[in-house]
Amino acid sequence: MQELICSIEKWFEQGKSVAIATVIKIQGSAPRGAGSINGGQPGK
Repeated sequence: MQELICSIEKWFEQGKSVAIATVIKIQGSAPRGAGSINGGQPGK
């Protein structure tokens, strides 16, 4: 979580857009479980 927060702060400082999502449901196997928080730059 701390790594995600650091990345988001860096992107904001650079004036970039940020998207944050929470996994609410999975089917079968998945790299992240329900409740996981993911962040990234839209369009990348």
